Amino acid sequence: MILFFTFIAIILAEAYIIFSGGNTSPSRKLFLWICGIELFAVIGLRSVNMGTDTITYYNVYLTALHFPNLEIFASMENFYLVFNKVLGIISPSPHFLFIVCAAFIVISFSKLVYRNKDYVWLSVIIFICLDQMAFHMAAMRQSIAIGFVFFSYKYIIERKLALFLLLILSGSLFHSSAVIFAPVYFLSYVRLNLKIVFLFIAVGIAGYLFFDVVNVWFFRLLPTYVFYQESFYFFRDVKLASYMKFFICLCIFVFSYAVYVLNKNNIPKNSDFKMKVFISLLACVFMFISAKATILERAGYYFSFFNVIALPSAIKMIKNANMRIAVIAVVLILCFIYAYIVITFRPEWWRIIPYEFLWKTYKMN
Repeated sequence: MILFFTFIAIILAEAYIIFSGGNTSPSRKLFLWICGIELFAVIGLRSVNMGTDTITYYNVYLTALHFPNLEIFASMENFYLVFNKVLGIISPSPHFLFIVCAAFIVISFSKLVYRNKDYVWLSVIIFICLDQMAFHMAAMRQSIAIGFVFFSYKYIIERKLALFLLLILSGSLFHSSAVIFAPVYFLSYVRLNLKIVFLFIAVGIAGYLFFDVVNVWFFRLLPTYVFYQESFYFFRDVKLASYMKFFICLCIFVFSYAVYVLNKNNIPKNSDFKMKVFISLLACVFMFISAKATILERAGYYFSFFNVIALPSAIKMIKNANMRIAVIAVVLILCFIYAYIVITFRPEWWRIIPYEFLWKTYKMN
């Protein structure tokens, strides 16, 4: 725990020093370069004990390296397995996979945050404290897919459908669930108002009440994951984690939507804030339904991870400077409290504390 919060303190100190001269493009680049290297080191140089699925990917890499028949991995996309084989030609060590994936994850995250401009340091804190960094240490394939989704966001704003779909399809080669994000493009043509919000809420409630129907259609759309229906991910007792994640998403959406309504007439036409609020709303819907089965959280992550830019943008739109500072302070305190609770009472949610570097793996061997 001490190392975790020391890491947070270092990032805050870096932010204070770098942004003391203002939120300029060079300062954002410098900060994200420094933090990017630090995040890369933490995510890419971890041992196999960090993250719930890391040991699985470690073993898959070694197996794919020596077995030409990829059919033994029925639950994984063929392209991901070929990707493992290609990396295996360069290095037989599974840690090379961790390093390559960590670099891609950090670059995609940094690009998304840099383009957002608003409080990039706060985006990094949210990334670390609200599950995202821990998730990227566990779910290798989906982390890559989410990276492609992050890159695709730019083309929603620029209305370039072909490039957007190309990136979504690229992400689906690593984790087919990435296709769930594809309809988001068309929300850029939809007005955001209370009627639409209630419609999404109704869909979420219906999905929760009629979960069995949602379940059937989910696995028809993504048949690769049918085996999860009888797995640990459907039956483990993590309802508290699911409800906590939903509550966090709900708070961020309510705050962002309130800011959107209060500033609706003053938002520039070229602003993407409406899209961020829409995605935040979708995160609430998926996270609420996922309380029925934790595997659906994986779908929700494509949307909830955009809260790293939605929340800072909402805070930036508050006109009163003192109010902005107060809200930032509250957000930081709540982030720290959440991280403390997870680390102290529910470490199995993250499984990254106490942290171990990769040389711990070799020492064990």
